[in-house]
Amino acid sequence: MSDKSNYINGLMKDRMILNLYTYNYSSPVTLVKDSLITLFSDENWRLSHNVNRFKIENIDMSLESDIISISDFEYSINELHDSYNIPTFRFPGLNPDLVLQFINNPAHGAGNGSDVYNFTQDSTECYEVLNDNLLITALQKAKTNHYQQLVPVKEDDDKFLVDLEYNKVMKQMYHRMACFRELYYVIPPFNNKNFNIVTPNSLSAVLYALDLGINAENIKKLILYPTLTPDELANVKLIYSKDIHTKLFEVYEITAIEDIGYYAPDDDDSNPATYDCYFYNPDSEELTTLIAHDDIDSALTYIYHKEYDPELNADQHKLTNALIDIADKHNLSIQRQLRRKSTISQINHIDFENKKLTSYDSELVQDYGNNCWIESVFNVIEKDTKNQVMYDMTIGQLFSYIVSLDYPSLEE
Repeated sequence: MSDKSNYINGLMKDRMILNLYTYNYSSPVTLVKDSLITLFSDENWRLSHNVNRFKIENIDMSLESDIISISDFEYSINELHDSYNIPTFRFPGLNPDLVLQFINNPAHGAGNGSDVYNFTQDSTECYEVLNDNLLITALQKAKTNHYQQLVPVKEDDDKFLVDLEYNKVMKQMYHRMACFRELYYVIPPFNNKNFNIVTPNSLSAVLYALDLGINAENIKKLILYPTLTPDELANVKLIYSKDIHTKLFEVYEITAIEDIGYYAPDDDDSNPATYDCYFYNPDSEELTTLIAHDDIDSALTYIYHKEYDPELNADQHKLTNALIDIADKHNLSIQRQLRRKSTISQINHIDFENKKLTSYDSELVQDYGNNCWIESVFNVIEKDTKNQVMYDMTIGQLFSYIVSLDYPSLEE
């Protein structure tokens, strides 16, 4: 065994955890303009490739990498041996410079000039929705007559929210499913609808879509609403969450973005509780992104009853073509794949020779079978060399990375 192997195996006992993730991937497809396959299109591809990914973290979980390829893992281990620091590969999700470009250049387009605020929130109560249709109806009635349609009742030790006809709509859960989150609130110019909940990962995509003139409803459908297949929806729980939050902090400089995590939500009269929804997979413990309360009825109606919408179809092609154009200017192409997480194992021992991983021993931690959700991920490829510049990016990360390449056009 090499000195490097001995050194790394010693670190794994004292201060480091190495995890092995296995995924099933589809073959990558390169996106081209005006084709059937877009950033958002529904695809049914075979997941025929088994791929290993790795994650490095401190034993106290205070520092961790993203889930990375074997080549990045080998690079990390070599750097770790040379510097005694755990390198962290972090793919771009929120690009503060890009966000501020959009906010502070109102002459450029519809997206720039938006008022952007951030806040933190935490859930205090969670309910499992028992009847989705009753929930949708109650929320629609509340919008029409501005009167609360859901009231709490107790039966023995159980708490329910019922509608005004005393139908049980949801039942309280005795453990919280969602925790502390950093979120954004976007007020677009020109009387567009507000975005009450935007994750940091999606913020650049939302602002860029506004800049292209995409209407708010279609942005929510394409970027913010959860995407699940019929099979996945059949086995999930719909969770209704009561949340406390901080006040809204206006984003006007980088420190406003970087410092938000230091503010804890307050349960007081100045910040009344809000209610959000999300889907939960009990077999894999996955959560979707939050659906803002004002959007729950329209989001669920869209997710459950998708219909062909020519305007939405045109907008998804517009966004796809725009990213392809930016990538092409920088001699890059964009690939899309589907993947599903299969297992997680903990690596207990590794062997390294000539800076390459030659073998490892691992212990299975979790076998998900086929229970995890299928997700789209994106790769950025250099056209001349075919080298991967970025890989496994979420759609939010892709927007943040590609649009940031085009900074000069944002300043014109």
